Amino acid sequence: MKGISEITEGRKRATLFSLIQESIRLNREEEKQFRKLVQTNPIYKEVKMLQSVEEVGIEKGIEKGRNQALEETAKNLLKADWLAKQQIAEATGLDIHRIDELAEFLKSQEVVRDTRSEKQIH
Repeated sequence: MKGISEITEGRKRATLFSLIQESIRLNREEEKQFRKLVQTNPIYKEVKMLQSVEEVGIEKGIEKGRNQALEETAKNLLKADWLAKQQIAEATGLDIHRIDELAEFLKSQEVVRDTRSEKQIH
């Protein structure tokens, strides 16, 4: 069985390095050596691209979670009826049109709940 260092440099070796990075936790010194190797050797361009794709994915996930939390906050404020829509938009940073959409969604949910309640009563 060959070790990774015995595999000729090229696409296959770069892919293996990428897989290793994703599956093995390296200590600080190993990570430092790994990053130096990847950054200084042009053959590992694929590894760099995979790292960039992963970072973009993480950023998008964080942004999506942040937006979901802001929308949940806006819905809760709309349900509580403590603030005007414009104030909710300012407090959450969401666009007033999005606040209107969330309010309409909540109204439609109330209609569904009311209909279900009426069916249970009769």
